[in-house]
Amino acid sequence: MTTEAERARDAGMAEGDQVYIRMSADLRKRIQALQERLHRQTGIEPSRSAVVKLLIERGLAALESETAPSRKR
Repeated sequence: MTTEAERARDAGMAEGDQVYIRMSADLRKRIQALQERLHRQTGIEPSRSAVVKLLIERGLAALESETAPSRKR
Protein backbone atom coordinates (compact mmCIF):
# COMPACT_ATOMS: atom_id res chain seq x y z
CA MET A 1 0.00 0.00 0.00
CA THR A 2 1.40 3.37 -0.99
CA THR A 3 1.25 6.51 1.08
CA GLU A 4 -0.21 9.80 -0.13
CA ALA A 5 3.30 11.28 -0.36
CA GLU A 6 4.45 8.37 -2.53
CA ARG A 7 1.44 8.74 -4.83
CA ALA A 8 2.07 12.49 -5.15
CA ARG A 9 5.75 11.87 -5.89
CA ASP A 10 4.90 9.23 -8.47
CA ALA A 11 2.40 11.59 -10.11
CA GLY A 12 5.12 14.24 -10.43
CA MET A 13 3.46 16.56 -7.96
CA ALA A 14 5.31 18.54 -5.33
CA GLU A 15 4.34 17.92 -1.77
CA GLY A 16 2.27 20.68 -0.28
CA ASP A 17 -0.65 21.57 1.88
CA GLN A 18 -4.14 20.53 0.89
CA VAL A 19 -6.56 23.42 0.64
CA TYR A 20 -10.30 22.92 0.73
CA ILE A 21 -12.61 25.49 -0.79
CA ARG A 22 -16.31 25.77 -1.43
CA MET A 23 -17.40 26.67 -4.93
CA SER A 24 -20.68 27.13 -6.68
CA ALA A 25 -22.05 24.57 -9.09
CA ASP A 26 -21.57 27.12 -11.89
CA LEU A 27 -17.87 27.48 -11.10
CA ARG A 28 -17.44 23.69 -10.95
CA LYS A 29 -19.11 23.41 -14.36
CA ARG A 30 -16.77 26.06 -15.82
CA ILE A 31 -13.74 24.22 -14.43
CA GLN A 32 -15.03 20.92 -15.81
CA ALA A 33 -15.58 22.53 -19.23
CA LEU A 34 -11.98 23.78 -19.21
CA GLN A 35 -10.79 20.35 -18.08
CA GLU A 36 -12.59 18.74 -21.03
CA ARG A 37 -11.29 21.38 -23.47
CA LEU A 38 -7.70 20.81 -22.30
CA HIS A 39 -8.21 17.07 -22.75
CA ARG A 40 -9.45 17.55 -26.33
CA GLN A 41 -6.61 19.95 -27.18
CA THR A 42 -3.75 17.99 -25.64
CA GLY A 43 -4.93 14.38 -25.43
CA ILE A 44 -3.93 14.47 -21.76
CA GLU A 45 -6.67 14.08 -19.16
CA PRO A 46 -5.85 16.58 -16.41
CA SER A 47 -7.33 16.12 -12.96
CA ARG A 48 -9.67 18.76 -11.62
CA SER A 49 -7.06 19.69 -9.01
CA ALA A 50 -4.45 20.18 -11.75
CA VAL A 51 -6.82 22.49 -13.62
CA VAL A 52 -7.62 24.47 -10.46
CA LYS A 53 -3.90 24.79 -9.71
CA LEU A 54 -3.27 26.03 -13.27
CA LEU A 55 -6.07 28.59 -12.92
CA ILE A 56 -4.70 29.83 -9.59
CA GLU A 57 -1.14 30.10 -10.90
CA ARG A 58 -2.18 31.96 -14.06
CA GLY A 59 -4.64 34.16 -12.20
CA LEU A 60 -2.01 35.10 -9.62
CA ALA A 61 0.53 35.88 -12.34
CA ALA A 62 -1.98 38.08 -14.16
CA LEU A 63 -3.03 39.95 -11.02
CA GLU A 64 0.56 40.34 -9.83
CA SER A 65 1.56 41.88 -13.16
CA GLU A 66 -1.47 44.19 -13.10
CA THR A 67 -0.74 45.43 -9.60
CA ALA A 68 3.06 45.59 -9.87
CA PRO A 69 4.43 49.09 -9.30
CA SER A 70 5.16 50.74 -12.61
CA ARG A 71 8.67 51.81 -13.38
CA LYS A 72 9.20 55.51 -13.87
CA ARG A 73 11.43 56.54 -16.72
